[in-house]
Amino acid sequence: MSQIFEELLNSSPFAVIELFELELFEKIHGSSEEYYFYNGVNKKDTPGSIVFDGKSYTGIAIEADGFEFKGDGTLPRPTVRVSNVLGSMSALLLGVNVFNFGNDLNGAKFTRVRTLSRFLDGANWQNGVNPYGTPNANETMPKEVFYVDRKVNENRDFVEFELVSSFDLTNVKAPRRQVLSNLCQWEYKGKECGYTGPNEFTAGGESITSVAATNFVYTSGSDVLSAGSTLQEGDSMVSSNGWFKLVVESDGALNVFIKNDPTGEPHWRVGGSTDGDNFSLVMQNDGNLVLYNDKYPKTQYPESVVWATGTDRVGQISSLTRLITDGVDEWYPPDVQQGRSGGFTWELKGSSPSAAGQTTTATKNFTENHPEWGSRSVNITFNLTSVALPEGHYTQGNTNYTGFGWNTITGITINSQTGLWKNDENWIAKVDLSSGNPFRSNHPTEGTLQEAGAAYKVATTGFASKQFKLQTDGNLVVSDTDGSDIVWTAGIPVTTSEPQVASNIANTPSVQVSGVCGKRISDCRLRFPAGDAHGGLPFGSFPAAGGLR
Repeated sequence: MSQIFEELLNSSPFAVIELFELELFEKIHGSSEEYYFYNGVNKKDTPGSIVFDGKSYTGIAIEADGFEFKGDGTLPRPTVRVSNVLGSMSALLLGVNVFNFGNDLNGAKFTRVRTLSRFLDGANWQNGVNPYGTPNANETMPKEVFYVDRKVNENRDFVEFELVSSFDLTNVKAPRRQVLSNLCQWEYKGKECGYTGPNEFTAGGESITSVAATNFVYTSGSDVLSAGSTLQEGDSMVSSNGWFKLVVESDGALNVFIKNDPTGEPHWRVGGSTDGDNFSLVMQNDGNLVLYNDKYPKTQYPESVVWATGTDRVGQISSLTRLITDGVDEWYPPDVQQGRSGGFTWELKGSSPSAAGQTTTATKNFTENHPEWGSRSVNITFNLTSVALPEGHYTQGNTNYTGFGWNTITGITINSQTGLWKNDENWIAKVDLSSGNPFRSNHPTEGTLQEAGAAYKVATTGFASKQFKLQTDGNLVVSDTDGSDIVWTAGIPVTTSEPQVASNIANTPSVQVSGVCGKRISDCRLRFPAGDAHGGLPFGSFPAAGGLR
């Protein structure tokens, strides 16, 4: 017997905590959001939610009943009524119905979770400690999973739903898979199939002997487009191993082909279906790779540009300029009330000034992993000037309060930096706020401020000339001439084994070797011979009727 059931025998029924989870599905609701509800409050000064297993269950009026199983064999069909006083449920229904008209959350997953108060997270109490026991997310009664079958009622006060079990959903059959004689219905080489062997057979069970496909013709340097160079329509690049070829097509597309692919379909493609007289691919001196429509002058943007990597002027920071809107410095977060910007400058200096007009300097190192430019850092010295905070400022109750703050940054000096930066990039010098920061946690309406920062525009200089390369694994990159500091990649799935073609298949000698199967049981037996490690067809792997005769 688990601890949860032992506790139930000795505890008050009022110690049972009832939680609810609602999960939407992208295909039928247009969203995969999950919502957590609790009909009650916590023991913090700001009530409204319960935290269990790290999840915050919003306090909202909710009533659920009808979960009991009856002795007549019928499955329960619970009803759930959720408060709609603020129109929140109606708004949720509206969003779902815009995506799928008339859905009303049908098919959404509804889970009832019950535990005891002693197993709740310590975050529910003011001091962060559960006084009744030790938090344990595993201590729950069996979770009850149902699905929304229909909306029963919707008004200004509440929305009511009827739930059903997964076995009671409309048109659900058991078993879900139709049994077909001598046919394997699973994806070949998928996790259910179990076969991971070599590509030794055609779909018809014909044994294959394979050889390496014929290479594209590579000449020295044809895998690289250097800075200032151009590929005209019809020109191509070939990887140094001869496996891949890039072509500037007459329809305004860049196509990458893998050698001897019998389909003739590109391995990768961008652009295309563009009206124009001619097209050209230029590796510009500013580091940008651009596919131009030569019907228009190159200066005529955007008509002249079919596609570009957007890697122009990526390099080192030459200067940072404060972002200003309507004459006011921009801070992060942009929507915080005036004065909380002091949270950032306090972290730089550490202590509050004692008077207005004081000046000081502070140095801070910032690091981040940019989604395009990768890991980078910059060490900055800030010049700070103090200002008087308004009378009655909310920090008065804090022990660090002096009535003044380092709220003005008059200039900065860049001491050192690593990594790459984009010219005209908007960047935030952002810090995490410590618990001792007077601007962090005691705002009367905005609550805890976890992060703060100052917003800047980046100017770059000294950026190196770039090159465009078709790599031996089939991927495309823009990098420095020595291959370092990659600023763009096409993200093409890499090919590490040499493309093979069949050498002994009648009438199709160049067919590319691939893992195929006719999905008949006889075909599967060729791949699972009786003497191999599998010992023939794995038990339960082929949902077909032929083996049952």
